[in-house]
Amino acid sequence: MAGHSWRSLLFGVEGWRHFLKSGYAARAKHFDDAPFARDLRGTHVVVTGANQGIGFQVAKQLAMQRASVHMVCRSEERGEKALRALKEEVAAANADGSPPDVTLDVCDVSDAKAVRAFARAYVESGRPLHCLVNNAGCMVHERTLTPEGVETNFATNTLGTYALTEGLLPSLERTAAREKARDDPSFRQRRSPFLSCVRTSPARRLRFSPRARASLSIYYRQTAPPFNSDRRRSIRPSLRRTRG
Repeated sequence: MAGHSWRSLLFGVEGWRHFLKSGYAARAKHFDDAPFARDLRGTHVVVTGANQGIGFQVAKQLAMQRASVHMVCRSEERGEKALRALKEEVAAANADGSPPDVTLDVCDVSDAKAVRAFARAYVESGRPLHCLVNNAGCMVHERTLTPEGVETNFATNTLGTYALTEGLLPSLERTAAREKARDDPSFRQRRSPFLSCVRTSPARRLRFSPRARASLSIYYRQTAPPFNSDRRRSIRPSLRRTRG
């Protein structure tokens, strides 16, 4: 109990110092904007959870730099709305008013069958894939299951990301310049994420999400040695509030 309380205190202090608006403002003074001026024509990027929040902004920035962006969204309606907004904003920002090269792919990352189908279709299309941004995630406070019987948080934050990455590896491997950007598993957790799948307490629901994502860290470390030619990035963008 004492150890858990101590870790919770450290989590709170660390989060307050570094992962709120004040932390962002402090680091913004040292940001290097040079990468945002690069021409990314010919670069293909898949961004999950791209209809809002960080995913939308990542897709928008890449599109502004002329990359070919594949927006992966769970809801076709919200995805279409985000796609229209992104195209309008990017076209307005471009000096020549040219439309961006952005497409929408509907895929629920928590649905294993949908993930496999999307990955298979992409690989079979022969299109290159330079970068995979696994941004999609959720934090459901009540215990819910996917149609396949998997707890929703775990299915979205861990299994779906794993399945998508594994499914797209053939495209990533055959593309000369490879870069994987992955959502960071928050702070490292020492307890197993699997036990929390059967808990029903809302408080435990809140704790489960970062634990599920922490398990991805194990996967990344295990798969890193065979793919040393890949560059992998684990990003912690701080706590963000987005619609479900």
